[in-house]
Amino acid sequence: MTPSLLVAKRPGSVLVIEDDQNVLGLLERVLAAAGHRVTLCSTGTEGLARLSQARFDLVLIDKNLPDVDGIEVLRQLHERQPKTQSIVITGFPTTDTRRVAEGLGARAYLVKPFGLVDLLAACDAAIDHGLPAKAAPLNPSRSVLVIDDDCSVIELVRRVLSRAGYAVHTALTVEAALEILKKTPVDLLLVDKNLPSTNGFEVIVEARKVRPGVAAVMMTAASSVENAGQVELQGFIMKPFGHVRQLVEVVSHALEGVRAN
Repeated sequence: MTPSLLVAKRPGSVLVIEDDQNVLGLLERVLAAAGHRVTLCSTGTEGLARLSQARFDLVLIDKNLPDVDGIEVLRQLHERQPKTQSIVITGFPTTDTRRVAEGLGARAYLVKPFGLVDLLAACDAAIDHGLPAKAAPLNPSRSVLVIDDDCSVIELVRRVLSRAGYAVHTALTVEAALEILKKTPVDLLLVDKNLPSTNGFEVIVEARKVRPGVAAVMMTAASSVENAGQVELQGFIMKPFGHVRQLVEVVSHALEGVRAN
């Protein structure tokens, strides 16, 4: 399972109603890491109270709650918020329950223990069904070059930043990065600190000989960064990324006030 499979296609607001604290904690970690904004409830009563206070893109409902049956929560959800998508989860599946849940509007019926990829795929499909068509990119003129020798990191960053509206170029080697810079306007370098044949600081120095003034953010797995004063940086980000929204926020902050090339 690669990191890119755990990134939400369209991050949204998700309410999780689940009484098992272990499952609740797992769902919170997985959904938040994928980019969703997550609200947690451990009873049906609490979940219904949340639904009266705020609107959500998706609600995950455990069928067997300690106070209110999950199907009743589902029914009230779609009475109160008809456009909100829903998924029912259960450890005790029956054909009748599935039929009732789908009849009440549930987009999926997941049986515990379910795979995380299956869960996120179901969430993606439900949220995508409920949200309007995607608007035009917010940052169509902003270009980012990602330089990292780890293909999984490159794919994760490419996917997250592309969905945020950036034009994303990628390079596994310094040589490939410099060739891209010679041919393509780039606003920001996102550079791994430790590359096989050099370090990120040297890459930035060489890159700025081709594109003077290009902004740069350093990616690092180290707890501290030495020699940070060698080059001007617009930010740092730790690997592995704790949250995909953090990546977008760091890039956005780094580009503030930077004129596109």
